[in-house]
This record gives sequence, C-alpha cells and structure tokens, in this order.
Amino acid sequence: MKEWLSHLELSKFAGIPESTSRRYVTLFSAYFRTEEGIRGRKYHAEGATILQRIQDLYQEGYSTENIETELAKDFPRYVEDIKPQTEVSTRNVAELASREDILNALSQIGELYQDLTDEMKELRAEIAAAKSVAIETQKENQQLKHYIENTVNERDRLLMETLRNIQKQTEESLKEEPRKRRLWPFNKRSSP
Repeated sequence: MKEWLSHLELSKFAGIPESTSRRYVTLFSAYFRTEEGIRGRKYHAEGATILQRIQDLYQEGYSTENIETELAKDFPRYVEDIKPQTEVSTRNVAELASREDILNALSQIGELYQDLTDEMKELRAEIAAAKSVAIETQKENQQLKHYIENTVNERDRLLMETLRNIQKQTEESLKEEPRKRRLWPFNKRSSP
C-alpha cells in the first residue's frame, strides 16, 4: 500500500463516503498528517484508521467535542509546517504584452461586444413578435369563449321555451278531456 494517498483514495481505503471523510478531516484536521505535492494535498495512510475511529465514535453516539477528547488519547496531533515565501517573482520584458497586442485584444473585444449587441436586438425582436402572437391568441380565445357562452345561453333559452310550450299544450289537452271519476273496487262495501 502507498504511504501517501489522495483524499479520494483515503476515503475508499477507510470505506467511508468521500463527503463524510472530508467533513471528518475538516473537523479533526490536527490528527491527519498531510503533505503538499504538485497534484495537491496527500494524506498519510494512517489517516484511514483515524477516519474509521471517528466514524465508530459517531455511531456510538459521541459528540464532536467528545470525539476530539478520545482522538487526543489515541493519536498524536500534527502542526502544519509553514514555510515563509522567499522567492520573488520577476517578469521578463518579453513576457509583457506589447501595445499592439493590447490594441488587437481591445479590437476583438469591441467586435465581440457588437456581435452580442446585435444578437440581443434580434432576441428582443423575436420576444416582441412572440408577445404579439400571444396577445392575438388571447384575444381569439376570449372571442371564442364569448361565442360559446352566447351559443349555450341561446340553446338553453330555446330549450326552456320548448319545454314551456309542451307543458302548456299538455295542460290544454287535459282540460279538453272530461275527467272520469273512477271508483276503486275496494271502496265498495259488501253486505254481510
């Protein structure tokens, strides 16, 4: 096994999700030996044991403060070695941009700005056209709604008028026929 691991490798080796192990490393950074490299920070392989211990303590119900106390008993604390920066960055004159390069860059920026402005104008015109179509459609829908409402109201009026006429005719035909009174055979009394 490698002595120095990336954070992802450390998480996999410990069997803990990377997001959880990042939180643990942040909370208890003093217990993890680190080394800064070209490809970022590396963690010593013993960090996997520390991560597993932290997870076990959380699962047992320990608070963060209590875990800090337990880790202090079992593992040493590390202090990061801070090195003062002694190198001063110097630039070669050839690295600096010439006036012509700057003017060319500004010209390209101006062209890009003009292209973006033209595109925005086109988009605004398309949006205005879409709005006018939407307004026209809304007006047509409103007219259709009124037409349907008027048609339904007219249909209902005609239906009610027809029903009234039928009822009137029925009443008149009943008045014309003489009513015959029927006696029920049950109403007759028999003599004993």
